[in-house]
Amino acid sequence: MNTKNQNNAEIPLISVVTVSYNAIDTIENTIFSVLDQIYSNIEYIIIDGKSTDGTQRIIDKYAESLSYWISEPDLGIFDAMNKGLSVARGEWIIFMNSGDLFYNNRVLLDVFTNNYNGIDLIYGDVELFSSDRDFIYKQKCNKYNINLNSICHQAVFIRRSKHIAFDLRYTLTSDHDIIFGLIKQGNYRHVDVVVAKVLLGGVSYNVFQTSKEKLHISYRRGNLVDKILSPFFNSYQIVKFVFKNALLKVLSKNNFERIARWKSKMESYL
Repeated sequence: MNTKNQNNAEIPLISVVTVSYNAIDTIENTIFSVLDQIYSNIEYIIIDGKSTDGTQRIIDKYAESLSYWISEPDLGIFDAMNKGLSVARGEWIIFMNSGDLFYNNRVLLDVFTNNYNGIDLIYGDVELFSSDRDFIYKQKCNKYNINLNSICHQAVFIRRSKHIAFDLRYTLTSDHDIIFGLIKQGNYRHVDVVVAKVLLGGVSYNVFQTSKEKLHISYRRGNLVDKILSPFFNSYQIVKFVFKNALLKVLSKNNFERIARWKSKMESYL
């Protein structure tokens, strides 16, 4: 671990919450990426869903370095994240769930060198990775294109006093629901920092259910413009998903990532 010599009175307390369930293959790397941060004022919380595969033994190994951890049944990932939210005390909160990693050991230091008075949400960029590819995804959003692309919650810091509970009616996009609302309010800032390494896939990879939930969020939280744009954006997401999977089968890694970067740049202008 690195020496942490900052004055905690001068920097905000950051709550990092990890949610896990039967994550014996990934949980230790996630824990290490948090505990290895050279930022000194961290509260680390782990909420485990009563794992049965040995995950609890790994968590217990680091118990002395944790601010709080519990292992008990839950109603799913967002119910578990609500448990973490309910015990967090930090000024800012970020969810780095099992399998996700901070990009390097100075992420928190790089993000929180600035003053964020009047800001309720900070977000950076991510490295998306799988077993055979990885690339940096430069996240850019505004109050309109938030209907198109979600921001990866692993790169989002939300002021805890503004962080509402996750809505359990959304099984895949409750994080997007909260982020959408804060982006629409306008008190957000992008930082040019790669915050997290995020594993591609997972339950939120169900593009059809995700699009359905996001459409509902846009209609519930958005204005007239959102209601007009969101059906087109969600249809585009489904077409993009099908097209992307086709390209993955025929293009080299370098060519695919070149197209992905071009696509992300074009979408940032929306």
